[in-house]
Amino acid sequence: MSRADRIRRSRPLLILGSAAALFGILLGSFRLIAWPRAAWMSLVLAILPVPELWFVFGGLLVMRYTADRWPAAGSREITASAARRVGALTTALFLGILAAWNVGEIIYRWNYREHFVLQDDLMLLPSLLTMLTRVEWFRTAVGTGAVYLASALLLMILGTGLVRLSRKAVDAIWGGMAPDGRNLAVGLLLIACGAAQAALFSQETPSVLFVSGFNGQSVPTDGTENEAALSAVPEIPDLSPEEMAAARTAFEQMENAPSFSYGGIADGDIHLLIVESYGHTLFTNPVHRENIAPVFEDVSRRMEALGWSAASGFLHSPAYGGRSWLADATILTGRRMADQRIFDQHIYQDDPHLVGQMNAAGYRTVYAAPGTRRTPDDWKAFYGFDDYLIEGDFGWNGPFISFGEMSDQYFLDFVGRQYADAEEPVFLSALMVSSHVPFVRIPEYIEDWSRLGDGTLYNSEGIRRFNNNWLTGSEYPEGYVYSMSYVFDTILGYMERYVDDEALVVIVGDHQPRTPISENTATSGVPIHFLSRNAQALSGLDPDLFSPRFRPEDEAPLLPMEQFPQLLNRILQPRGFLNRYLPAGE
Repeated sequence: MSRADRIRRSRPLLILGSAAALFGILLGSFRLIAWPRAAWMSLVLAILPVPELWFVFGGLLVMRYTADRWPAAGSREITASAARRVGALTTALFLGILAAWNVGEIIYRWNYREHFVLQDDLMLLPSLLTMLTRVEWFRTAVGTGAVYLASALLLMILGTGLVRLSRKAVDAIWGGMAPDGRNLAVGLLLIACGAAQAALFSQETPSVLFVSGFNGQSVPTDGTENEAALSAVPEIPDLSPEEMAAARTAFEQMENAPSFSYGGIADGDIHLLIVESYGHTLFTNPVHRENIAPVFEDVSRRMEALGWSAASGFLHSPAYGGRSWLADATILTGRRMADQRIFDQHIYQDDPHLVGQMNAAGYRTVYAAPGTRRTPDDWKAFYGFDDYLIEGDFGWNGPFISFGEMSDQYFLDFVGRQYADAEEPVFLSALMVSSHVPFVRIPEYIEDWSRLGDGTLYNSEGIRRFNNNWLTGSEYPEGYVYSMSYVFDTILGYMERYVDDEALVVIVGDHQPRTPISENTATSGVPIHFLSRNAQALSGLDPDLFSPRFRPEDEAPLLPMEQFPQLLNRILQPRGFLNRYLPAGE
C-alpha cells in the first residue's frame, strides 16, 4: 500500500480524533478538576469523550441516512434544507454556549468549589473585566452591551466550528461504511451511548449541568456545619422608618426606661471588620499553621496588654475562594447567600436586616469598602446605611497596591479620623482588602501613622513584593501569612488610636483563600473574634463554641455564618422595643 493510500485511509480517523479532542477541550475540560468527586475519576473522564460528541455524531449519521434513503425534491427539498440550516444554527449556538459554560465551570470549580450557572453568573462578566483591567467602560451600558455582543459572536464561531468539524468527520466515516442499515444502527448506537454516559456521569455532563442550573445550583456541602449548635436566627422585624422612630420615642418616654438600647455594651460603637481571605486554612494547613502561630501569639499578647478580652470561633461561609459579596450579605442579612441566584433574589427585596436594627437603635451606620467601585441606588436603598464610602472617596493619591487600590492601614486611618468624634454611636462595616489574592504586592506596616498622608508615601516605600500572580505563585504561603500579619498589625493600630473603651470590635473573615493557597480538603470556614474591654459583655457566647482568647481552638465547630446577627445580639443584649432582636428564649 502506497503512502498516499495510507494517508487517505487514515484521514477519517484523524478527523474523528481531532473532533473528539476539540469537543473534549472546549466542552469537557472542566472534568479534569477533581472537585466535587474523587481525584481518580479525572483519569476515567479524561479518556471518555463528552456525551455531546456521541449525540452530535449519532444525530448527523441518522440525518445522513434519512437524507440518502428518502431524498426530498421540490418544495420538500426547500423545507428540508431550511430545517437543516435551523438545526445546524441551533446546534452551533448550544455547543458555543456549552463552551462558554465550560470556561466558567473551570474557574468556579478551581476557585470557588461550586458550579457555574451561566444565566446567573455571566452577568458578572463586565465587572470581572473591569476588575482585571481597571477600565470602567466595561460596566457602562455601551460597554456591557459590547461585551455581551462579542461573547455571543464568539460563541457562534466556536459552535459553528464544532458542527462543521463534526460534519467532516461524519462524511469521512460515511465513505467507509456499508450502504445498508448498519450506518443507521451506528448512529442510534452512538446516541444511546451518549445517553447512557450522561445518566452514569450526570454531574460530569456539560448539557446536564447547564440545564440543571436553571433550577438553581446544587452545591455540595463540606459537612462542617453545626446546624444544631444554635437555634434558628430570629426574624428581624420589618419596620418602616416612621414605625421605628415612633417605637423608639415611646421606648425612651417609658417610665424607668433603660438608659441604653444595647445594655451589653452601653451603646458603644460597633466596629465590624471583615477581613479578605481570612480563612480556616490557617488552622488546618500545616504550613500556614506553623507560620501563623507566632503571629497569633504576638497579637494575643498585645491585645491583653491593651486590656482587650476576646471570644473566638469559626463560621461556615457560603463563599470559598472569592465572591466576597455573598459572605458580606449573609453577615448583614442573616440569610445564607449560597450562590448568585439567591443573592439576586434577596438583596433587592424589602427584607429586614442588621443595618435596619442598628438604625432603629439610633446608631449612625457606615459602609466603608475601598474595593467597591459603585453602589447602585436600589442596593443602597435595600441596606439603608447612613454613609457610603467606596473607592474614590478616601482621598487616595498613592499607587495601585492590590485589589482595593489602597492599603488597609490608610483605609482604616481615614475612616477612624472621619468618625472618631461622632456624636451618636457608630456601626461601622469595613471591608478590608490588603489580604486579597494573588498576594503579590502587600503593604508594610508604617509605625508612624502620621506619615500616611494621602498615600504618596507608597510610591517610594511601604510595599513588599512576592513572586506570585493570579494563576501561579512560588511564594503563596509566605505572601498569604504575611498579609494576615499585616492586617492584624493594622487592626491593632486602629484599635489603639480610634476605638473607644466601650466599643465592641468584631473581626471576621469573608471566605477562604482559593486553591492552592487553601488545601484541597479545606473547609469553607472563617475565623471570627469578638473583642471588648469588658469581659462580661462576651459572656453571652457559649464557651463550648467560642474560646476565651484571640486564637480559636483548632477543633471548634463551624457555625453557620447566617447566625451572625444572633451571635451579635447575645452580646449587645437589646433592651426595650429592641429586645425583639434577642435569640428565642432569652
